[in-house]
Amino acid sequence: MSDWCGSGELVRERWRRCFLDYARDDCWGDGLHLCDFPVLWLDRGVLEEPWRFTRQNYRSWLMSLPERVSDEPKNGRPLGGSRTAATVACCFYNDWSSENQRRGIRDYGHRGEMKDYAARAVVEDFYAWRFGADIRPVYLWEIGSPKNVESFIEVVRELMDKPKSRRRLSDEVTVEFLVSRRGLTLGLPPKPTPE
Repeated sequence: MSDWCGSGELVRERWRRCFLDYARDDCWGDGLHLCDFPVLWLDRGVLEEPWRFTRQNYRSWLMSLPERVSDEPKNGRPLGGSRTAATVACCFYNDWSSENQRRGIRDYGHRGEMKDYAARAVVEDFYAWRFGADIRPVYLWEIGSPKNVESFIEVVRELMDKPKSRRRLSDEVTVEFLVSRRGLTLGLPPKPTPE
């Protein structure tokens, strides 16, 4: 593989596999399951050493965090869901850039397109389920004003270019993603059809 686009697809598939491996321990029976994954772990080597990141490790880690006093939004920053999605998309983009460097692929001049794709991949794989017909409104409220997948991709992409302080999250923030199980097969649900 010698092109930056193919490298992005490879990274997306690796991310999907990693998230599904993490969810595997938590999903019993057939049907849909909501899983949460700590965003902080994306910067701590989850893709290089996935064996370190288990549900048991997550529970222990949560118990070790100090109790927080307040979770009020500050300085007019967007709601946590869109900040979280933008942070995850930036992690995806960084992983993709690193993959290109490892393979000797030049991506200079394509970074804007790479960020566009990173925003789309993260929203479609981990957030699009929120726009489904039978989903509780609280899941949409958490991400703010977007009313469909495309508008949420635009919000995430815009936040990716903002200073890191505009996306800053607390340590215990998670990505909530939906997985579906049919027999032994576990997969991310497809994105909702456009309205």
